[in-house]
Amino acid sequence: MLSEEQLNQVEEFASNFMSWQQIAILLEFDEEAFRELMLDHSSDVYRRYLKGKTLSAYAISKSIVKLAKLGSPQAEILVRDDINRQANAENEL
Repeated sequence: MLSEEQLNQVEEFASNFMSWQQIAILLEFDEEAFRELMLDHSSDVYRRYLKGKTLSAYAISKSIVKLAKLGSPQAEILVRDDINRQANAENEL
C-alpha cells in the first residue's frame, strides 16, 4: 500500500503525463506490484493516477477552448475533435 505522500506523488507525476512505469521507478516501487495496483481500477493508485492525468488534460483543454473562442483555426480543429470525442463517449453510455 502507498502512503498519502506517495499517492500525492502519483497524482503529480501523472499530471505531467509520466507513464505508470516511470512513476513506479520514481517512487522506487516494485514495478510489477505497481502494475497490479494500476490494473485494479478501484485502487487509490489508479484513481489518483487518472485524476492527475485528467486534471492536466482539463487545463490544456480549457486553454485550447479559450484560443478557439478567440478565433485560432488550429484550436478550433482541436476543439471540434474534442466535441466529437465527447459525443462518442456519450453515445457509449
